[in-house]
Amino acid sequence: NNTMKETHMMQMSVRQAWAMRPYICVMLAIVLGYILLDIHWGMGEKAVIRIVMLAGVALCILYALLYRRSADRVMLAILTAGVIMRIGYMLYTPYSVRNHDVGSFDMAGHLAYMYNLFMDASLPKTNEYEFYHPPFQHIVQAAVVRVFSLFQTGTALENVFEAAKLVPCFASSAVLLVGKRICEATGLSNRATALALVVIAFHPSFYILSASVNNDSLMLLFFLISTLYTIRWYYRPTMKNILMVALAIGLAMMVKLSGSVAAFFTGPVFLAMMFKMAKRKEVRQLLGQFAAFFAICVPLALWYPLRNRLLFQQPFGYVLEISQSSGLYCGGRTIVERFLSFPVRQVFNPLYCQPYGDYNVWLYTLKCSVFGEFSFEQLPALAISLILTNLLLIAISLAAMLYVAVCGKEVNRFARFGLLGIWLVQMVSFLAFNVQYPFGCTMDFRYILPTAIIGAIYIGIALDRLKRNSTPLARSLYYAGCTAVGLFTVSSVLFYVV
Repeated sequence: NNTMKETHMMQMSVRQAWAMRPYICVMLAIVLGYILLDIHWGMGEKAVIRIVMLAGVALCILYALLYRRSADRVMLAILTAGVIMRIGYMLYTPYSVRNHDVGSFDMAGHLAYMYNLFMDASLPKTNEYEFYHPPFQHIVQAAVVRVFSLFQTGTALENVFEAAKLVPCFASSAVLLVGKRICEATGLSNRATALALVVIAFHPSFYILSASVNNDSLMLLFFLISTLYTIRWYYRPTMKNILMVALAIGLAMMVKLSGSVAAFFTGPVFLAMMFKMAKRKEVRQLLGQFAAFFAICVPLALWYPLRNRLLFQQPFGYVLEISQSSGLYCGGRTIVERFLSFPVRQVFNPLYCQPYGDYNVWLYTLKCSVFGEFSFEQLPALAISLILTNLLLIAISLAAMLYVAVCGKEVNRFARFGLLGIWLVQMVSFLAFNVQYPFGCTMDFRYILPTAIIGAIYIGIALDRLKRNSTPLARSLYYAGCTAVGLFTVSSVLFYVV
């Protein structure tokens, strides 16, 4: 018996190590790319980086076409291409460009947060500006910068801090890998998974996230990990799985308190399992797991808000206040203008988001989801193409959600209703946030990034279901949907590479 247990434990260890291999490979690729194309050649060689990106994506497409009958190889090609786009964008984008609330070393922004941790390993002594946020991402980034500073002696400190981008780049890339695991955990077919991964891999929001040194990237990663392990725990309620959920939610909130939204998915699943086990009169075995969950999750999630409450009288759920005299304020607009209309005339004029002038949530979401809150110097035709294909894909994703919810009786219930629940919670909280804080920056798509992943998964499920249907209409809709995904992918790559 002891020999069998030891063999089983060894097999488990091998499987766990094998499961971590993609993440290790991604991390090594990011570090190697940064050393070769950033430290060695410098940020001035943006043309080289873009050529490498384009060549890498082209090779991945060729590889997928050559081995199109192998689902594993096709998905490997998609994942690799997505990681290449993220690494490339991170390399040609300095941390001071297209970022949020970074500031300088002497401001209370995200850069100063990292700088204080880098210099004297101390937490902020005030809760001003961005210092009110929990510190986990900043701690990790400061540690990475410290490691690279050992090999960059004589380099200006501003340039050394470029290494902080490695953390969000890894998180953005890992989001793609975890997205694949969620597809597998919810029983999606290879075709549905591949289609979903194409959208996630080439969605520009995740390129932008890969170079953002604020605290959105790791929060999103831990949010998705909590979702994945909640699903796994439901089907296999082991202590390991529930501890992973606890750790993921706790760390998500230790990065950014909005990570607490993950509980709106995990909580109902816990209750469902309680009822399920109660019917079998086996609920007692869950009590120890729930106790372990709270013992891990609560301290990780709440120690920093409690610290700030004691030190600065900061309310729980505090959000940085902006004056209504700010140019960002859009509360003077009517509810109809902000939420119940879609100003078609403003889709291409102005071409990019205007945080200090825009007011319509839906128009802002359309543009912000592919450009962030920023303007670019790329050809206007490429921007227009990306806006149009994004609008088409959003419409398809909404139709796919409805189609799967109504007609997908054979679809896994987490895929059919669970992910839809996450999407609804995200959207309701986003709209409520915009009502409570009517500012241009509040409409930023980064606050609802999980909706892009969920929309992609529903597109994959719906198109796969249509493909299985033998009617001419279903086949036509399938090929039309795949064409839309392809056009979005091409537009995304060209805009961010050319």
